[in-house]
Amino acid sequence: MLIDTQVLVWYTNRNPRLSSRSINVIRTPGNHYSIASVWEAAIKSGLGKLDLTRGTMRVSALEFFTSIADRLQLTPLPITAAAAAAVEFLPPHHRDPFDRLLIAQALERNLELISSDAIFDRYGVRRVW
Repeated sequence: MLIDTQVLVWYTNRNPRLSSRSINVIRTPGNHYSIASVWEAAIKSGLGKLDLTRGTMRVSALEFFTSIADRLQLTPLPITAAAAAAVEFLPPHHRDPFDRLLIAQALERNLELISSDAIFDRYGVRRVW
C-alpha cells in the first residue's frame, strides 16, 4: 500500500482523525511512501505550513521520513518518468499536484492508497480508510 503524506503526519502526531483500520494497515510491514511526499513535506515545512516533529523535537522532512520509514518498515517509492507524465491525462478532479502524483503512482504500481481524501476514489484508486 501507498501511504498519503497527510496520513503519515497524522500517524506520527497521533491525530484522532485517523481511523483504527488505517492505523492497523500502516503498522503492517511492507507499505510504501512516495518520494513525492518527502518533496511535499519539505516544501510545506520550509514555508512554515507544516510542523514536522519526532517526539517533541522539530525535524527536517528527510529526518521525518527516514525515522518513520525505519520505524514502520516502509519502502520509498521512486517517481518514475511514466508516473510523472501520467498526471497529464488524469481528469481534473483534484488539483493538488502532489496528490495527483500519488494517484498516478498508485495506478502505475497497482497499489492501494491509505488516505482520508475521498476524491481519490474518483480516479479508480483503491483507497483504504
